[in-house]
Amino acid sequence: MRKITFLFFLIVPSVSWGQWNSFAWKKESYKVEIMADSCDGNAEYETLTTTNTTETLTNERTEGNSEETTITEETNDYPITTKKAQRNLYLDSLSKRLTRRYYSVCPPLNSIRITSTYGTRRDPFNHKKISMHAGIDLRAYYEPVYTMFPGKVIKIGSDERSGKYITVTSGDYAISYCHLSDVSVSEGEQLKAGDCIAVSGNSGRSSGAHLHITCRRSGKVIDPTIVLQYICSVRIHTLEELERLALL
Repeated sequence: MRKITFLFFLIVPSVSWGQWNSFAWKKESYKVEIMADSCDGNAEYETLTTTNTTETLTNERTEGNSEETTITEETNDYPITTKKAQRNLYLDSLSKRLTRRYYSVCPPLNSIRITSTYGTRRDPFNHKKISMHAGIDLRAYYEPVYTMFPGKVIKIGSDERSGKYITVTSGDYAISYCHLSDVSVSEGEQLKAGDCIAVSGNSGRSSGAHLHITCRRSGKVIDPTIVLQYICSVRIHTLEELERLALL
């Protein structure tokens, strides 16, 4: 078997793909703590801790500006996978993972504006009465409503208070979307984050068209703002990583 050996120097530029020789994972934890006053005046703390795994590149240069590389060719040529090709494959895989993470969550509306927060408030119909608002109201005038997480539709119903509503479960969380004008899913249906499930409206006990969201964790009502903050943090940090990746 005939072998030919070539000897050459690989110059490492100051900014290039060849500059990056190894990759490392960096984990960042985000903790959101919201205090909501209950009806009896006692304070109740709801905490949601999430871990966003973001990928960063670690630069490990060899001493000097060059390194000696030996390439051996044989008569039965097999494809030679270079370090540059390996890096390109890894970065492509990383980009796809970040894209999947970005679309693993979704805001419930195209534009988010909270018009009434979670907790005690003056009743919108009887302004002298203080009542507990077990959710949040979002400005929405007959707009598409999207599911925030992958999950399953466990209930579709209608009552005098919530009007038309949909409840979707995702792990320990159950999220209800209320005061809808139209529903576009059915019970038992499996959903992806971002699927359009309804159109907001003014059904039930409502003073105007909007979207009311109620969130339960392990059966206990929590402030949906926690969930919105989590979705926001996932999307913002994922975009930052995608932008950093595009600059390499």
